[in-house]
Formats: sequence, C-alpha cells, structure tokens
Amino acid sequence: MDDSRRNTWQKFVSEADERDIWKVNKYLNSVPTNTYIPTLEGVAATNNQKTDVLSKTFIPPPPLADLSDIPTASYPESVPTNLNITSAQVKRAIEKLAPNKAPGPDEIPNHVLKRCWSILEHHILALAQQSLAVSHFPQLFKETTTLVLRKPNKPNYTQAKAYRPIALENTIGKVLESIMADHISYLCETHNLLPEHHFGGRPGRTTEDAMLILSESIHQAWKKGEIFSAILMDVSGAFNNVHHKRLIHNMRKRKIPLEITQWVLSFLSNRTTQMRFNGITTHSIPTPTGIPQGSPLSPILYILYNSDLLEIPNKKQLGLGFIDDILYGVQNKTANANAKELQRLLTKSEQWRRQHGAQFEKSKYVLIHFTRNTAAQTKASVTISGTTIHPSTEGKYLGVTFDQKLKFKSHIKQTLTKGTKYALAIAGIAKSKWGPEFKHLKRLFTAVAAPRIDYAAIIWHRPGDTRTAPTTSQLRTLTSIQGKIMRAITGCFRTTAIRAMEHETELLSPKWRLTSKILQTTTRMMTTATNHPIHAWINQALKNGGPPYISNLGNLIKKFPKYIQLGTEHIATHIRPPWWKLKATTEISPLNKEKAAQAHEKRLCQTSRQDLIIYTDGSGHDGRVGAAIYSPTLKITKGEYVGTEDTHNVYAAELTAIQMAVSLFEEKIEKYKNVYIFTDN
Repeated sequence: MDDSRRNTWQKFVSEADERDIWKVNKYLNSVPTNTYIPTLEGVAATNNQKTDVLSKTFIPPPPLADLSDIPTASYPESVPTNLNITSAQVKRAIEKLAPNKAPGPDEIPNHVLKRCWSILEHHILALAQQSLAVSHFPQLFKETTTLVLRKPNKPNYTQAKAYRPIALENTIGKVLESIMADHISYLCETHNLLPEHHFGGRPGRTTEDAMLILSESIHQAWKKGEIFSAILMDVSGAFNNVHHKRLIHNMRKRKIPLEITQWVLSFLSNRTTQMRFNGITTHSIPTPTGIPQGSPLSPILYILYNSDLLEIPNKKQLGLGFIDDILYGVQNKTANANAKELQRLLTKSEQWRRQHGAQFEKSKYVLIHFTRNTAAQTKASVTISGTTIHPSTEGKYLGVTFDQKLKFKSHIKQTLTKGTKYALAIAGIAKSKWGPEFKHLKRLFTAVAAPRIDYAAIIWHRPGDTRTAPTTSQLRTLTSIQGKIMRAITGCFRTTAIRAMEHETELLSPKWRLTSKILQTTTRMMTTATNHPIHAWINQALKNGGPPYISNLGNLIKKFPKYIQLGTEHIATHIRPPWWKLKATTEISPLNKEKAAQAHEKRLCQTSRQDLIIYTDGSGHDGRVGAAIYSPTLKITKGEYVGTEDTHNVYAAELTAIQMAVSLFEEKIEKYKNVYIFTDN
C-alpha cells in the first residue's frame, strides 16, 4: 500500500503539466486536516446538536441595536442614477463568475452560464431589469447552502467560533447581486459617498495603500518630535451581525437611491439556508440578520454599514478601515496624552456599537506607541467598557507586523520561516530521479513563493537606503531564502554560489526583484484616482520628505525621483457608468486579408454617398511612430506624430488614428447622418 501510494504520487508529480502543477502546489501548501466537526462546546455531540450550536454562532438573532434615531430621521437627496440594465452589465457579471466554483441549491455550475450566454442573454437581461424595476429579489434566489469550514491555524476546533460559514448561492441570483454591487460601487466612487480612508472592497485601493498611509503618518509625527499611537480593532462576527434596518438607514443617509435600498432590503429579507457539514445537509434555517458571506454584494454593503466609524476621528487624527478592520491613530508629545485621546475615540465608537448592536473582539484590541526615542515612556494603557488595553511592542496589521521602531525585524523573521517552509516543500518534490520539469518549478517560485515574500515590500523595504533602514540585513535574509529554493529547483550542490544559480535560473536577485515590485507599486499609487488619499501624502513627501526620519515615500523620492513626479496621469475607478451603452455598432471581419478586402469593396458599393467614410492607420518608420486618417468623402488626409519607437508602439498609433477619426466626425456631425470608420490592425 505504501509503495503504491508513493509511486502514484511520484508519477503524478513527474507528469504534472502547466495545469496540474497548481494541484501539486495546493498539496504542498495544505496541511492534511480532519474536516469532521467534533463535539462542539463540550456538549454538542450529535449533528442535530452541532447544527443548533453553529446556528447560534453563524445566525444570531437580530442584534439588540438602538434604533431610536431611525423613525425621525430625514435623509439627504439621493444621488442621480439610471435603473436601466444593459446586456453588457449582465455579461460582465457572468464573466466574473469563477467557472469551477461549487454551485448553490440550484446546482447550476457557473460555466453553464458562460457557455450558454448567447442563448440565455435576453432571458437573464429581462429578469435583471424587472428585478430592479420593482425592487424585488426573487425568493428562490434567497435560499443558500452554507458550508461550514475550519478557519486555518486555530488552536481549538471544539469551539464554534473556530469555523467559518461560506454561503453557496444560486447562480443566477449571484449574477443579479454582482450587477447591483457594481452599480452601488459606481455611485459611491463617483459621488464620494464613502470615507476617504476606507480601503477594503473598493476599486483602485489595496492593503498597501492603507499601510503606507499609516507608515507616513508615523514618520510625520516623528519629524515633529511626537509619539504616534495606534489602536487596532476588529468587529466580532462582522457580516453575521449586520442589522438590516440600520444598514438601510446608513445607505439612505449616504444618498443611495431609495429604489436601490428597497432592492437591498428585499435581497436581505426572508432568507434561509441549509448548513452542510460532516456529510449531511440540515433543514432550512431562517437567517433574519446578517449579510451572506460569499455574496458579491457583501463587501460594499458592509463598508456602507460601518463607514460611520471612520468619521469619528477629526482631521488631525487618523482613521483607517479595511472591511471590518479598523485603526485609530493619534500623535502627541507623550504616550499618556495619546492614550487619553484614543480613549475618547473609543468612547465615541461605543455609541456606534450600541446603535448597530455590534461587538468589538476584546481579545483582538492592539495598542502600539510608535517611537524611536528610547527615553520616552510608552506604558500608557487605554480602558474601555471595563477592558484595559495594555500597549504592545508590535502588532500585525493587514498582514504586516509593525513594531514600535518600524524596523520590521519580526516581519522579516516570519517571512524567513514561511520561505524556508516552502523551500523544504519544493525540495520534497524536486528530486534527481523524479519531479516536475524545471520550468514548472520555476513558475511556482515566481507565481507563489515570490509574491508571498514580497507582499507589501513598499512598507518594510527601502531600496538603496543602507543607513537609516535594515535594508542590508533584509536582503541577506531574503537572499538566503531564495538560495534554498533555487537549490531545490535546480538540484545544485549546497556550495554552489547564489549568483551562479540566479544566472542559470534567470531569476532576479531579491534586491532587484524588490526594487521592481516597489517601483510598480509606486507607479500604481501615482496613477490612482484624484480623490485617493495617498496623493496628499505624496505631495507632503515631495515638500517635506527629507531628514529627520525620512519616510518610505521620502526615500523613493530621493532614490528614484523620476517615478514620483507631479502631473502623472490619474486613472479613474470608473470611466463611464455601468449602464452606459455604446450607440455605435462595431464589426470585426472574420475573413482573411484577401476576402476581407473583397467584402469591403462590395460594402462600399452599398453605402450611400451621403455617408461619411474615414480610414485610419498607424505605423512606424525610421524609429518614429505616427498616425493618419483619410476620408474619400471629404478628400482630406491628416497625419500626426505620436513619438519614438522607444516610448510608443504601433498599437498606440492605431488608437490615436481612431481618436482623430472620431474628432473629424464630431466636426461634421451636423452634415452627415451616418459615419463609417474603417481600421485595420
């Protein structure tokens, strides 16, 4: 049995192709665990008893929230919107569906909708349009199947809170939810309906943005000779304890149109679920509260639900949010003054807790006084609702361990542990006589190991700064990790030089890989939408980014000034509304070059002489790239120089030519009823 099992595994690994290698990686990363749910809370032994215990944890009764302010509330005028659903919206929602994800109670796999789109298009569009028109979410789609999964790395799986509910929804219902999620997101981003420092679940915003703002705030305080103190909070059972009336009130308060809030209320009302665990499926259980985890709508709804928490701090204070992770930060000359200020913020947050019936996870409160002044007193604690929060020397925020001095030694140590573990896992399958091909092992490093190691590098690594940051020691540690992985991939001797292995594997050294990653992140931040809060900190660093206490952005400005310059193009989160529909029609010929030319000549014979015809082209010559248009109707030829081949390509010229054609049409729009723009690429 053992030999057969070993031979089967070795054969599977050795024959793994570009698809199977990801299955191998899954086995490498997953620790075999018993999925069976044991006796819970010391009393629930049978599946029926476990169902009762899990139901109380996952589906609590409506929280005791103070709703006394809602009946007399007056709401501001809603932002304008368009309730017409387009076929493009439905298609985008279906394209977002993961093709192989487990289906809900309807047992319709996602890939069925993808493959049958041309047949189902008009039916789903009619359903979506009518659903929004009457603000009704069909009852059939409110039935879900809830998988009970273990949360990773929990010490005790006999407690119900060590498990996570994942709702499997009906496939078509999820399409409707995705359409509505995009609609609400567009309204929030376009009309600035959310706090600027709320980052999770929003387009164009990442964990790195939130962490960099925290890091820059700390350095700014240090420049003023002050201590920066932060407290990290986590809402207990966030999604499960959302009060529906309070959610709708918060949405109306933030100018979400009434038609949409009514649809959301219909979506949340009268829901039921069947839990699935230990090989059984329970009876239907009502879910009178909460929002379903796994729904495309849940992130944006929860952001709207807890946004008030981020409006408690004033302009001199910091409030950061990422879904249900909340951080408050203040700065003063002493930690005692910071503690008093944080306590006032937490007291105000208690009012939010009472109104929303929420609970903060007391065990997850973390208080840190950031300073590099060894003489500073940093023992001040904060007390709230009888719970005393003592200061810690470090804390994990959004996956990075921040320490008091921002040296990130603990984070690098954790990265070393993870990297070494992965190197050993790779070594377990990369044998001299059997194992995957080198190209597949290399892909595992570049696609799995490297992104894990480099995560949020802009926060903890400073390229070129060897004086004020532990850059050299970080690179030494990361080079050691990469060396272990490269030896496993290549089968080299232990004494083989790391530089030689980098040459053979064509892998960048950690120094240049991190530099590239950080500069890519910098470029992304520079091009974010104009209302992104990171721009205020970039401008601050440009004006006052020098010593003392040079911040991460200050270091980048000093070492890579070309990457941080004013005037960079900003990319809006939404170029046009979700319901926007192209009035023109597009057609791409499926024919080859010769037949397409013949078909084009035939089409010209059928075109009225009263129609405007424009041809476009882009090309490169002698190292230069240009665009041109020609109109036989107007007898006009126009050309435009785009740039050199070092900075532009022919595709950019083709787009420029199309833009020139559109501009020409706009000039003649009153004279011609129809216009045809012909382009080749």
